[in-house]
Amino acid sequence: MYVPRITRWVIGIWVLVGGTYALVSLLQKPGPALTAFGDIVLCLAPLLANAGLLLNAGSANWRRNLFWMLLALGCTVWMAGQFVWTYYELYLLKSIPTGSPSDIIFFLHGIPTMAAIALQPHKDQQVRKLTYGYVDFTLLLLWWVYLFLFTVSPWNLAVSEPAVYNHTYNILEILHRKFVRHSDTGIVSLVRHRRGKRIPIEAA
Repeated sequence: MYVPRITRWVIGIWVLVGGTYALVSLLQKPGPALTAFGDIVLCLAPLLANAGLLLNAGSANWRRNLFWMLLALGCTVWMAGQFVWTYYELYLLKSIPTGSPSDIIFFLHGIPTMAAIALQPHKDQQVRKLTYGYVDFTLLLLWWVYLFLFTVSPWNLAVSEPAVYNHTYNILEILHRKFVRHSDTGIVSLVRHRRGKRIPIEAA
């Protein structure tokens, strides 16, 4: 089986980074040095993931290309949240506060993944236009931003209740991950009609 040279390079770098991370984590004692090393590696991980994902986005099928690009977008959003986290821990030298911008960034990084899976690139759907994919993605983004602002943010902005904020965030994150796992059925059920009848929600 032929493996392109660039793919071998990406795999090799992943093995090197993963092995180094595991080795340092085992040998280095807990402290600022280990924290800094972990934060830096977690900033590099999305970059390496994007390299592998975007290598697959060069086919003639726009649905497959969009699928890989949406996954890469999710990794990019994750990287942005990790940069904020690293900024607090390495530059400001303090723990990240409750309600920091990284919370909503980390929360939203799964939305491109939902949209990617909902595209169902493995199925032959030639009649489905690219515009519909943009509409689905926009609806997903607006829906989850609304849920976050309505259920989580008030416990930090209107009333300072860190315990309630964290509990509500965790509940919404669990729900969010459940939808990510069922994006190929549940999301389509929520935003699409077929022959005038609403499709039942299948992600429950």
